[in-house]
Amino acid sequence: DNKSELLYNEYGKGSAFLLNYFMDNYSEEKVSGNSEASLMKIRKLFEKKNLESEISLTKLTGEPAGGVEKYSFSEYGGSTSLLGLLPTKSGKNEEINLHVDQSVHLYDIRNKKYLGEGKEFKISLKASVPELYGLVSGKIENIKVDAPASIHPGEKVELNFEMIGSGISDLKSVVRVDAFNPDGKTMNYYSKNCDITNGSGSYSFNLALNDQPGNWKIRLTEVISGIEKEVVINVK
Repeated sequence: DNKSELLYNEYGKGSAFLLNYFMDNYSEEKVSGNSEASLMKIRKLFEKKNLESEISLTKLTGEPAGGVEKYSFSEYGGSTSLLGLLPTKSGKNEEINLHVDQSVHLYDIRNKKYLGEGKEFKISLKASVPELYGLVSGKIENIKVDAPASIHPGEKVELNFEMIGSGISDLKSVVRVDAFNPDGKTMNYYSKNCDITNGSGSYSFNLALNDQPGNWKIRLTEVISGIEKEVVINVK
């Protein structure tokens, strides 16, 4: 028929769109990889109000990349964002372009790779294999750790850490702290995920009175970049 697919109305300072059609088959379209026509209608709606996503995916030919679910996470005003991509089962292994609206340093978190700086990146996706990326305003170079050189059983181990790099003074991330006794065994009850706020953080734990003497190893891993730093503490 000749009815408009999209109805638009303004009232005062507000406005609203009405989709004059049903999208009840969208879930089946998404599973089968045939959702591009429905998504194109939504994109046109956004274009009418000059709304653009900060992150977009295209094929190498420049067409929108279909069959990939996109999830982004960030704090308001923060300099760090996470991007999760989930290709559908019906998709195929392929290379696509990732576009962002401002220059970032991109990290492949699952594979612990630094992918460079820019607004456009070529990334590889595999069917039904999720990927997680970190978008950071600066480059993470290293971890500086302040820890005691020696300590006695029963005393507190205090760790202060700071991320080293350019443009990351307001970095928000996580450091994984793993503690190993002199035999190399991971001490899970002394290990923890610790927040990084404004590029730094801290962690402390108390040794037991009967903990094994010798050289204990503490490993800190920044989860976005995968950069690790190890310190040795002698328990006397």
